[in-house]
Amino acid sequence: MANGMQPKVYPFFERKTCSWQDGHTVTMLLETHAHGDHLSASYYLQQTHWSRGQPHTPICIGEDVRVIQSQFAQKYRILREEIEIAFDHLFRPDENIHQTMEATKYGGKILTGDSIFNPDVDSGRCDFPGGDARQLFRS
Repeated sequence: MANGMQPKVYPFFERKTCSWQDGHTVTMLLETHAHGDHLSASYYLQQTHWSRGQPHTPICIGEDVRVIQSQFAQKYRILREEIEIAFDHLFRPDENIHQTMEATKYGGKILTGDSIFNPDVDSGRCDFPGGDARQLFRS
């Protein structure tokens, strides 16, 4: 990597938490953003932790996911009650990365989920309702 930082590869798979780790404990499941073309395993991981006697592991995301949920609820006739319980905690984002409006930065760390955008080559897409290419580029 250009800045000399290397990714950390955890040395073993921890069956109890279903994660690669090095003595860490999973306390939250952080969603980076919602998207129509892929699914999350957060609910599966949450249920797996619970079934193995772990405390409740909240599923968290940026609060602007409510806008996305509302749009899809209308389109697919999903009851409001169902979307209101989809996440355990909504973070107020201190900075968005704008691939989708609810994409979030957590504690000074950008968790990109499925994409990282390089402004030098103008890559990325804004295909959700309300997506804004200028906002994505500025972020």
